[in-house]
Amino acid sequence: MSEPLGIGAARILLPSRRQTAAQAVAAGLIREQDARWEEWAEVPIGDRPAIAALAAPAARATLEAAGVPPGTLDVLVYAWTTDQRPESLTPANRLARLIGADRALAYGVQQMCNGGAVGLHTALSHLLTEPRTHSALIVAADIFTSLPYDRWTGSRGTLLGDGSAAACLLRGPAPLTVRSIASAGASAAEDVFPGYDPFGALDPATDRKPPAWPRDLLVLVRGCLGGAVRTALDDAGLAPDDPRIHLVAATRLGRTLTRALLRPALPPGLPPLTPLGSRTGHLGAGDLLANLAHCEQALPPGRFAVLATIGAGFSASCLVVEAT
Repeated sequence: MSEPLGIGAARILLPSRRQTAAQAVAAGLIREQDARWEEWAEVPIGDRPAIAALAAPAARATLEAAGVPPGTLDVLVYAWTTDQRPESLTPANRLARLIGADRALAYGVQQMCNGGAVGLHTALSHLLTEPRTHSALIVAADIFTSLPYDRWTGSRGTLLGDGSAAACLLRGPAPLTVRSIASAGASAAEDVFPGYDPFGALDPATDRKPPAWPRDLLVLVRGCLGGAVRTALDDAGLAPDDPRIHLVAATRLGRTLTRALLRPALPPGLPPLTPLGSRTGHLGAGDLLANLAHCEQALPPGRFAVLATIGAGFSASCLVVEAT
């Protein structure tokens, strides 16, 4: 990157209601051995519209922490995976209005579970190419309670958690400096992905859960993610075994998909993945932004974090940040 840009603040907001793995086992939603294997302890559950109940307060908290008055915000990018009608036909503009970001360019990104990362990448492009753009807010929020199957009985290795996460990009000094970002696509996966709508009604003849990812799809997405990670490391001037890399985090998946999809994609030498999803589940489009919030608290000065995410959108992204 030609000009250092920073993460002024990143925040995560989860509903107060929780469903524990023990409760899900007692309800017959998952077997105890499966919950233990996937390393799931609990999941946040919301029951109100995502924009007003989650995205707006997360956005306000992030802007306040970054010292950016909403009325001065230049760009707002909102990412989501679930259909957010009837709350709004234009979710990004609804969010901007609710937080008082009346002059911000607001638009939405629907890149499935890589949406927050793609939104961040797009916002970075604004700051790098438009000299008069000084701040950008990226927000993601989802509530999965309206799915036609229970969140515990979805695809193996995936537990969907309700919540919102946000990050504010700034010029100048910031707690986290962006050293590189890379995204890659795997559109060939569109023809391999199981032919179902993950948010629509399932065939009554099925067992009321989405099918597993086929091996061909795993190979395609692993290659996409690996390419994004290698490019981001190269652009940041880091080798995978650089001792300054303190933390590696990825999409908040269970052990099954972490082993089958995430770990094989990472270059040898990187530190082990830090598991962050045991009490949040997979936050839809918000995992990378939520992982940034963790980095703001956990990354020592002068050390790097490598944050990688994937989505059935079909893309992968990798962000490298340094604590300053």
